[in-house]
Amino acid sequence: QNQDQALREKRMDNHFPKVMKNRYIHFPIDHGNHWTIVVFDNVDGIWRHYDSLRLVKGCHNKHFEIVKEIVN
Repeated sequence: QNQDQALREKRMDNHFPKVMKNRYIHFPIDHGNHWTIVVFDNVDGIWRHYDSLRLVKGCHNKHFEIVKEIVN
């Protein structure tokens, strides 16, 4: 969840003025041989990551690590 409104405005609102009028903004990510998608909920300020691969619990998720870098 994006808690810092000033940071959000700097990074999102200024770069995507037309897009920010939408509730959901989609960011597809190409991981080479696999795609995932990150969705930003503009109303709630929440980022969600969707990955069709179901990894074993406790297994390192390299796709999610890349997503964390993008969101930050």
